[in-house]
Amino acid sequence: MRNGTSLKSVAWGVLLCLMALVAVPSSMTGQVIKGSISGTVTDATGGAVPEAQVKAINTGTSAVTTATTNTSGYFRVQLL
Repeated sequence: MRNGTSLKSVAWGVLLCLMALVAVPSSMTGQVIKGSISGTVTDATGGAVPEAQVKAINTGTSAVTTATTNTSGYFRVQLL
């Protein structure tokens, strides 16, 4: 009887360890920090500027992400 109880305990221990290993990587993906910048490009009179190029530059890595304004002058730079 002692061996049966011991094997059960080991089996439960292994099962709990496997469950923990499966759960940890999926919860870690929520720690990614991403952002976005959005706005409207206007000229001196307040009119929208369509087809304007907007650049977001990461000063730490020099990575450049670009966006183009729509007909209303709106832009959105994502996944920063």
